[in-house]
Amino acid sequence: MKVVMSIGNPIKSDDNIGNVILKRIKLKNVKKIKAETTPENFIDELKKYKKIIIIDALDFKGKAGEVRVFKPEEIKDVLTSTHSIPINLLKKFLPDSEIKIIGIQPKNIEFGEELSRELKNKLDDVTKNVEKLIISL
Repeated sequence: MKVVMSIGNPIKSDDNIGNVILKRIKLKNVKKIKAETTPENFIDELKKYKKIIIIDALDFKGKAGEVRVFKPEEIKDVLTSTHSIPINLLKKFLPDSEIKIIGIQPKNIEFGEELSRELKNKLDDVTKNVEKLIISL
């Protein structure tokens, strides 16, 4: 079984996209963890899994709603969301796990509880893209 963990701040607009997408995912045989801004709180739970998939807003200079897969070491130069520890640091706590990050390009990460119009309009497509990636990873 795979574990999928979402990261993102629910009061920073598109930074919350990972949590929104996690809630929409309808895949079976997937353990879902909503970490929001504290992924480090779930390290003990994550240690139970060989494959860990993280969904997060990442600014990789793509188009709003674009979805890409990264390895933890690939995102050190990518602006990550507003959580308390960098994603690539999680690998140090989970050395025996294969970690992949599904990054979703945000439009706006300013304070606000709503996703940007651009991401709201693409939610169905982004969800489908993320589900396909989870299946393939």
